[in-house]
Amino acid sequence: MTIFATATSLCSPDCNPSMPDHLIPPEVAPYLGLAWVLFIVILSAIYRTNKGKPVLFWSVPDADFIVHFASGHAGRSWFLGLGGASNCLVVAVAHGRFIVRPWFPFNLMFLPEIFGIECDVPLEWVTSVDCSNSRFSVRRIVIEFHDDLLQPHAISLRLRDPERLLEFLPAAKSQG
Repeated sequence: MTIFATATSLCSPDCNPSMPDHLIPPEVAPYLGLAWVLFIVILSAIYRTNKGKPVLFWSVPDADFIVHFASGHAGRSWFLGLGGASNCLVVAVAHGRFIVRPWFPFNLMFLPEIFGIECDVPLEWVTSVDCSNSRFSVRRIVIEFHDDLLQPHAISLRLRDPERLLEFLPAAKSQG
């Protein structure tokens, strides 16, 4: 008798009638998957609340500049480019801060944290702004900034009217 035949005979339900066919009954499996997704959503909402990030986010009050439905991705690596946001970002300049956030419900399930598509930094931390033309008359803006630990970050944004954003970024004015 081979090892495979021995292992198969040990695991066969015919040999052990008390062994169940499934670990999870098929009628419970969809609810278990739904419960898992709900758990991750609740966990991400708790995480955002503890970090001082908004959960129900659609707009920035009293913003000097705001665009809803912007697109973009973080960084210049191919992996971060996979997690791009399409028409679900709010880009704003308010109270001396540069803010990019996905609006609800796209800010849940740790997606902004995984793909780095969220930033809320003082305007002084914006180090450079690079504009380039792209297809379909939408210009791409790459904004580089650093965090409180002086780690460099970059976010690439696609806006319908990028010139208005450039008016509010001191780094864009200093670059000419």
